[in-house]
Parts: sequence; structure tokens; C-alpha cells
Amino acid sequence: MHLKKIMTTASLLIASISPAKATDIYICQPCSSNTWSDGSSTKCVSCLSTGVSACDSTNGKATSCSGGYGFNSSAGSCSICSPGKYSTGGTNGCTSCAKGTYQSSSGKTSCTSCPAGTYASSTGSTSCASCLSTGVSACDSKTGKATSCSSGYGYSSSNQTCSACSSGNYSTGGTMSCTSCLSTGVSACSSTTGKATSCKAGYSFNSSAGTCTQCSAGYYSAGGTASCSKCPAGKYSTAGASTCSTCDKGYYCPGGTDKKSCKDMGSRYYNSSTGQSSCSYCSSSSTETVCSSGTNSKTVCKMGWSDNGNGKDRECKEFCSSTPWTCSYSGKTKTTYYDVNSDRTSCSSTSTSESGSCSCTITEPEDEC
Repeated sequence: MHLKKIMTTASLLIASISPAKATDIYICQPCSSNTWSDGSSTKCVSCLSTGVSACDSTNGKATSCSGGYGFNSSAGSCSICSPGKYSTGGTNGCTSCAKGTYQSSSGKTSCTSCPAGTYASSTGSTSCASCLSTGVSACDSKTGKATSCSSGYGYSSSNQTCSACSSGNYSTGGTMSCTSCLSTGVSACSSTTGKATSCKAGYSFNSSAGTCTQCSAGYYSAGGTASCSKCPAGKYSTAGASTCSTCDKGYYCPGGTDKKSCKDMGSRYYNSSTGQSSCSYCSSSSTETVCSSGTNSKTVCKMGWSDNGNGKDRECKEFCSSTPWTCSYSGKTKTTYYDVNSDRTSCSSTSTSESGSCSCTITEPEDEC
């Protein structure tokens, strides 16, 4: 309320007919909004100051504050909110920013959420700290702990951390844990994709697909990033071989395959040497030559002498002459070996007793031959 001066009608009449001073009369009127008077003033004055949005007309104290200012009901005042705090105004006080938010300025009506990759672990924060470390792709804005990992790092949900995958393991990131990427034939793999980067011996590397494939029979690989190579003629390999082996006797190796038996070609094929790409055909018309099916060499049916078990074998190693062999040694038996089968696969023999002198070029003791 404030005093307002007025004049009565009588005073006005007296004033009009007499120079004497008229009597002043005062009345009280309510102060308008946001003004105040202590009752002794003749006018109301504003009680709005910085941060005050409404005030008491009887004492001039604040009853409501502007946004960014905190209200003190006991003091009837408004105070600016410091950094790390905020107020929406009215009769609200200044409130500390919640975890995961911050406010770097004073006199603000709200707090700002921490940007991705940063956090504020305490209330009333004026800034956010980075929580992105090696291997961490995302983190909790309130705790700073990892919520997602980069590729090549495995996530632990129990302690919310990211750890680099060890050799032979991989993770594509996110919340995936490290998982083994060493499968059959793989000697090394990418920690970020799980694809093969190197193969074991006997496997072929495919760089575009990141895979290892076993070499088929007749091919070989030393491993690493090498492809499977074809075994040359005369050599062979089984599936998954790191090198090629020399073809064995009785087999042939045309190259790019496992070894093959001469038996597969027929009963009259043989191989007497190693490292051959084909088998030989036993084509002799001699009745003394035969080839057992798939044998390592052809067999020559020979003639010779035996001593009937007396411990004095004198088998002739070759045909010595066109004349019959004879021996004066009593009991000597001449054994003739020959091919009894038309397919030339085996030798047979007959024995006859003969006498006379031996004309063989093999030196024989004089008392025997």
C-alpha cells in the first residue's frame, strides 16, 4: 500500500475564495504487480531484480525466480545457479546435473548429455571426460565403462572391458567375445574378421575368400599363402600332401594323381624303375621271358644246373652257347625253365639227367665240371 494525496470539496471551495493553503488528505492504494511499499511511502517501487520473476508487494522480497536462478524461501531471494547446476525457475532451487550430464556455464535451465564417447560419473559435473581407449568403440556416459568394442577386441560383460584377441582368435567387435578362427588347415587368421591369413602345409590359400582348401591327390602345397601345385610326371601325392614323392617300382605316375599300379593296365605291364610316368609292356616272343601281372620287373626263364642238394649249385646265369650243356659230374641234373602259360606270367621247369663236359664260360672247379 502507498499514500495518495487528495483534497476534500470544502478545501477546494476555501482554496477558491481564500489564499490560505488547503488541507492535504492521503489515502492508501494497493501496489501494482511486482512493486512494493513499506506503507510509509507515497509511491510503490519495483522489486524486480536480476533473476527475480515475482516479488512480495509488502516487503519487496522475491517469491519466484527466473530460469537459471535458485529460490531461497527463507531469505526471499534468487541466486544464479553455478556451473554444474541448473534451475527451471519459479520456487525451484538449483539442482546438480545428473550423472551422464554436465553444465559448463552458470545461470542455465538444464544440463547437457555427455557426447558419445564421453562420460560424467558424478553429479554436478561441469564437463565430460573421454572414455574411449584402445579397443573401446562405445562407453556408458554415466560410468565410463565399455559397452562396445572395436573389431579385434573381445567384450567382457562381467566387467565391461575390451581385450585384444590373442593369436588364433577373432572378434568382429560390438559385444562379441574373442572366438577361435583356427579351423582345419588354417595356421593363422585375422583377429578382426576371422578369415584365414595363412594355411597349413597341404592346403591351398584363397586370399579373396580368406579360406584354406586341402590339396587333392596329385597336388601339393608347402602352406602359408601358397596354392596347390601339380606333381610332375614320375611323382605322386596323396590328398593334403606338402611334397610329391617319387613313383615306386611296379607303379606309374603320369603327374597330377596318386600313384597307379601297373596291374591296372593289364597282366603284361611292369615297371622295374622308380620315377616312371608309364608302365612297360612285356612283348618278347621268347618262351623264356614272362611278366607277372603288376610286377616290378620282367622275369627271364633260365636253364641251369643243380647238384641235387649236395651244396654245390652251379646254376648257369646265362646261355653259354648253342650246344647242349653237359657235365661229367655224376648226379648233375639239368633244369630247364620255360613259360608254360600263353599269357607269359609264370615259369615252369623240367629236369633231365645229363653227362658230358660243361662248356659254360663260368669257371668251374676241374673236379666238378
